[in-house]
Amino acid sequence: LWAAASMSGQRDMAIDAAQKVADNVRLEQIEQFPTVEFFKTIPILAQVQFGQWDDILASDAPPESLDYSNAIWRYARGVAAARSGDVASASGDRAVLAGLKDSVQISFLDTADYPASVLLGIADALVELKAVCDCGRKATMNLRVDAQGRAVREGAQTEIGGNDRYVAMCRKHFCEALAG
Repeated sequence: LWAAASMSGQRDMAIDAAQKVADNVRLEQIEQFPTVEFFKTIPILAQVQFGQWDDILASDAPPESLDYSNAIWRYARGVAAARSGDVASASGDRAVLAGLKDSVQISFLDTADYPASVLLGIADALVELKAVCDCGRKATMNLRVDAQGRAVREGAQTEIGGNDRYVAMCRKHFCEALAG
């Protein structure tokens, strides 16, 4: 029903059907059969399809243990933020998505004949922004910063829920910031 409603442009029916599908997938099932995690992402993908930006930005993060769901959530938030004009948040979501798409869980899904890394690569490209560094050049790097705005050089590669912890920069200023 979700797919048919989506293809025929029936927003409310598609989103409701997608939520019903996702509600029937339990975490225990994902642990036993990792490829069913895709079904948990259907509601937010339907919201992206129908431009439900406020709903996406207000949605809660999936459980941290679900890399694919978190990557899709970051994709959706990145698109919603970009479409809402919040370049900084979109850039931060894209940075986290980029970190998640190469995780062990995603690689496992690839070996289980589910093209997770390909799908996340497409999602990453869709969220790519034409961000600009403070110097005026195209920002091609995302610098993770701490609460004081200093470059983070150690620790976790990504920070879930930390959009304010990423700054878009050109390569020159990114390297300078990391050098200290």
